[in-house]
Amino acid sequence: MGQVESQNENDVCCAEILQEQSHKRILHDMSLHAHAEALYAGIRSLLGEHDASQVQAKLEHELRHVVPTWNQTTPDCPGWYWFKPQGVSEPRLLHVSHGRIDTKLMADLGPPNNLVDVQRVKGQWAGPLLPPT
Repeated sequence: MGQVESQNENDVCCAEILQEQSHKRILHDMSLHAHAEALYAGIRSLLGEHDASQVQAKLEHELRHVVPTWNQTTPDCPGWYWFKPQGVSEPRLLHVSHGRIDTKLMADLGPPNNLVDVQRVKGQWAGPLLPPT
């Protein structure tokens, strides 16, 4: 009888852990869009006449600084970004800035390549990250 009770307790514990992980995954996956919707709901009455989809898109674009998410889009402005190369690699921070000769955005990969055009750097990006205040 004790073994059956123990098995039931393990099943309940495992179910609670899976439910908690699933909840965290859902919050993480939809967090950027959910944050944009929540902010929009809070300021909608202050905006007067406007296009809701444009405002939400702008909020979502700006929130990527606060809640970075992985995507395939290369950086479009200078800053610090999380970068995950294709294949099996650990993510790392990269600094992206304008080139010294032209205004192309360049990623600092360190030696031996140093500055490389971000369009040539394949992988996933998250950012730019805002510096702490």
